[in-house]
Amino acid sequence: MVLVNAIALDAPWEFPFDPNRTSMGPFTRQDGSSVDVDMMHYDEFLPTAFSGSYQAVELPYGGGALSMVVIVPNDFDDFESTLTADVVDEVVESISDGGIHLSMPKWSARTKVTLNEVLTELGMPSAFGGGADFSGMTGSPGLFLDRVEHEAFIEVDEAGTRAAAATGASMAMSHGPTIIVDRPFLYVIRDKNAGTTLFIGRVLDPTAG
Repeated sequence: MVLVNAIALDAPWEFPFDPNRTSMGPFTRQDGSSVDVDMMHYDEFLPTAFSGSYQAVELPYGGGALSMVVIVPNDFDDFESTLTADVVDEVVESISDGGIHLSMPKWSARTKVTLNEVLTELGMPSAFGGGADFSGMTGSPGLFLDRVEHEAFIEVDEAGTRAAAATGASMAMSHGPTIIVDRPFLYVIRDKNAGTTLFIGRVLDPTAG
């Protein structure tokens, strides 16, 4: 038996970026090299957080139930090495309303991984061998997991995340601080009402795909 789990999100921003303001700008990779990417820009009153180790901004999706939190660490490797669910919660809880000037790259990424080893380490090794009992599905023994694969795809642009069209919204000028996402960053897509993380990932090079 092969179990395949795929997840995708199709959501427009509550406040779409203006495509006419998108321009090329430098993005510095972890190794110090630079690549030119499409940088989106706007000035908007968005929830933000600033600390000694990171900057973060929360971009709501249309309807307000979902949002993307972009975390830009000062030291990416150091921050990622200590990243836990509690750290993500701390970042989210530290976010408060504030106006900013935001520059953020467009990007897309596709990830496909086999989870056999991960799930075995998490405590379900018997599912992959003779000790498995899936007889409730078939009425007879002998069925076991051969592999578990997970695939995720994300595409972020001016309209949203995999959005086909943008929703209209009035724009307000802001005179707050500037967040320029021009180096490796993390993103968390969450259900704000349930407090559930739907996606978490990192962008080391927006042009990598």
